[in-house]
Amino acid sequence: MPEETELPLDPVDAAIGFSFQTESNALYLTLRQLGPESVRLRSVIRVEAEPSGGELAAPVSLRGECSETPDECLTLVAGAELDLAAFTIADGQCGGGCQGCEGAERLRFVVETCAPEGHRSRSFSSEAISPRFGRAP
Repeated sequence: MPEETELPLDPVDAAIGFSFQTESNALYLTLRQLGPESVRLRSVIRVEAEPSGGELAAPVSLRGECSETPDECLTLVAGAELDLAAFTIADGQCGGGCQGCEGAERLRFVVETCAPEGHRSRSFSSEAISPRFGRAP
């Protein structure tokens, strides 16, 4: 039986920065392309719980307003920033919910590239943050 070879990583020269603002019980996430070229990102962001590292049921999309319907992939040019619609523990983003968020010690947001055919996606992760943003400990 032939040995399977792993696909090469997406060759894009990208670095995604994450920044957070909190207001009341809402988290406002901004993504920034820090690399020297455009990058195509999947429009769905994974939300992971720490310390388990498990993926949560929290649909978060690369969209600035809840009325927007994002395409499967979105392009960020070098230096571009994207402010996302607010995320809350109770409602997730745009009322999508966040199953498992309340019990998580910390949350991490992960975005992946839309890799060209024959390549696998690159992943970029935020720092882990407390899900109690905007609330007293």
